[in-house]
Amino acid sequence: MDEQTPQRRHIAGLTGQFDSLEAYMEFHKKGRQERTPRGEKHANAKLTEAHVLEIRRSYAAGEKDGPSLSKEYGVSPASIDNIVNGTTWGHVDGISQEQLTTIKQARRLESQAKATDATRKLTESDVRAIRAEYVKGNGKALAAKYGVKQPTISNIITRKIWNHI
Repeated sequence: MDEQTPQRRHIAGLTGQFDSLEAYMEFHKKGRQERTPRGEKHANAKLTEAHVLEIRRSYAAGEKDGPSLSKEYGVSPASIDNIVNGTTWGHVDGISQEQLTTIKQARRLESQAKATDATRKLTESDVRAIRAEYVKGNGKALAAKYGVKQPTISNIITRKIWNHI
């Protein structure tokens, strides 16, 4: 083969129609994307575009949260989150990324404020002590010592909870 001619991977029986495997795959990929129905036209769709717009509007306005919207529309909370984020139903206009970030920060602060001292098992000094005492592998012992479950200790260490301390 000539050094200037690029090597091509030919498909047996299709060499007349496609120059290479890459061309064949690109052709079929584009075809699938164009043939797959989107939104409410999809056979498995549970929602309409009107539902999606209402979900995004009520979420952005702070009227409802993900779990209540999921119950109302009969879909999972993850589906609601994907709709709001634009992961699914991206072809329907929705909340801007800036608005979404602001909404999520406000809701996170609200949920932290709702947790009162009466419902908390741990105090700020307990959390500081847990972080100071933590050594890889002693999460069970710390959980027993402070009367919480091991995932709570893990979440404290990784700052998924009590991240303000």
